[in-house]
Amino acid sequence: MARLAEMLRGKRGRIKAYLLDQRFLAGIGNVYVQDTLWYARLHPDRKANTLDEADIARLHGAIQRVLNEGIRAGGGPGEKDVYGREGRYYPDHIQIGYKKGQPCPNCGALIEELRVGQTTSFICPQCQQMA
Repeated sequence: MARLAEMLRGKRGRIKAYLLDQRFLAGIGNVYVQDTLWYARLHPDRKANTLDEADIARLHGAIQRVLNEGIRAGGGPGEKDVYGREGRYYPDHIQIGYKKGQPCPNCGALIEELRVGQTTSFICPQCQQMA
């Protein structure tokens, strides 16, 4: 967690942009970032320099959780595991990503779709407020 905090220190852009930047942190694509931010209870448009220690701790845990689930599922759409089997992360493990209009598994609020930079984001308006 300390390393992630150090990497984010002084970063003024959107947290989602840093998570998707493979030069910043490899392995998180748009499929994985949706639930990573949801588990961390962070809005994708939130500026990285506004995250406090608790936010970073939740983000760190969420990154590990989602990537480990992705590995166990053999990857996401268009990915294959070492045996050549199609990845099963999506739709089997997705919590809110690509589920616009469906209830949030945590609070029941309807999942919304919005643009953050050049990508589409799916958020729970209750669980992922800008703060």
